[in-house]
Amino acid sequence: MKKLLIMAWLLSLFSFGYACTNEPREPLPLNVGTVIAISNKTEYKPLTNWIFSESQGLASDGMRLSINDGELNTVSGNVRGRLPHINHSDDFRIEIDGENAGQPRYTLYYNSGRQLNDGDMLILPDISGEYFLCVTLSWSNNDTGKYLAHSGFEYWFFIIIE
Repeated sequence: MKKLLIMAWLLSLFSFGYACTNEPREPLPLNVGTVIAISNKTEYKPLTNWIFSESQGLASDGMRLSINDGELNTVSGNVRGRLPHINHSDDFRIEIDGENAGQPRYTLYYNSGRQLNDGDMLILPDISGEYFLCVTLSWSNNDTGKYLAHSGFEYWFFIIIE
């Protein structure tokens, strides 16, 4: 038994030494762009929420925000007051600026939190009301054959349609 433990210990030292002598794996920089809403010729910055990262086979997850009875919640509490309130106008649009952005996902919710629509195109209703808009987007570095990395974000807005 003692020989088996010594052999296991020596093997772990050898493996650790080998792992430490390999070339370090440094990820390429990840450039996250910007997402803004424009309405009535005014720019609005969203409430930004990180939801995941993945690089070199390692992944980490954040928390998605949730809506309950008109409140936008995180683990630490309601963040609705931090959302930009946007009065919808004919020039309303979402602009995404930056390289290596994935396909955005637009999810629109009624003020109550019930989902109205979800898809790769932004579709706003013709009915007046207050709505939460979540734009979900993944950014990545330029894949040059080295260490591709991704990071995902939610971009939240509060839209008032009259």
